[in-house]
Amino acid sequence: MLRLLLVALLALAPVAAGCGGDDDEGGATSQPTQAAPPASTPGTGATAPIAPGPQTPTVEQIRASLLTEDDVGDGWEGGPVADDENATSLCGLGRLDAGAVADADVRFVNGDLQAIVGHGVNAYRAGSAQQVMSEAATAFADCEQETEDGRARIRLSALPAPDLGDEALAFRLESEEEGVVDAGELVLVRRASLVALLLYIGDTPEVDRALVDRLAGTVDQRLTTLAGG
Repeated sequence: MLRLLLVALLALAPVAAGCGGDDDEGGATSQPTQAAPPASTPGTGATAPIAPGPQTPTVEQIRASLLTEDDVGDGWEGGPVADDENATSLCGLGRLDAGAVADADVRFVNGDLQAIVGHGVNAYRAGSAQQVMSEAATAFADCEQETEDGRARIRLSALPAPDLGDEALAFRLESEEEGVVDAGELVLVRRASLVALLLYIGDTPEVDRALVDRLAGTVDQRLTTLAGG
């Protein structure tokens, strides 16, 4: 059941941009990409007219900023995330990495807790990162969607925005199948033209508040450094 929610969410976010081997520092990362213009502006299909700026981080720099097993804590291990080409939209919003000029991601699994943590960072052309945040705020504020196979329903609802980055959003996630609810939280943080995604999913109705808050703070610190702040 966790897999249903994971694929539906991460197919539209950098955490499921692809599958890859183990990171040197412990997580499993997808194959990062670095695209050249022109590229589609997120959510619109339009060509972005502005090329990436000289301070756009490289894929290697983005990968170095990602969470590691040491950051997440004991009991968390890397593992592959299968990309599902059929899971291309959630609540009307397509892949968040569609307009990214560089991205990388990592995810971790805790088998004892039956929980998953995902972290990804996308670098966008000037102005596109703000558009990603605006579209996510609208699409995920209050929506419900059935999974492709009809086995479960996914619900998202807005939470108070955390005091992170230049701009931040948070959403509660729920996946219900046969009366059993898995819960999670999605946090998006923007600094300049960078957007970080942090995803936590567990198989209980309650979110590990302390872990999510701690990791969100770490993600923001790394994003600040990556943005040159």
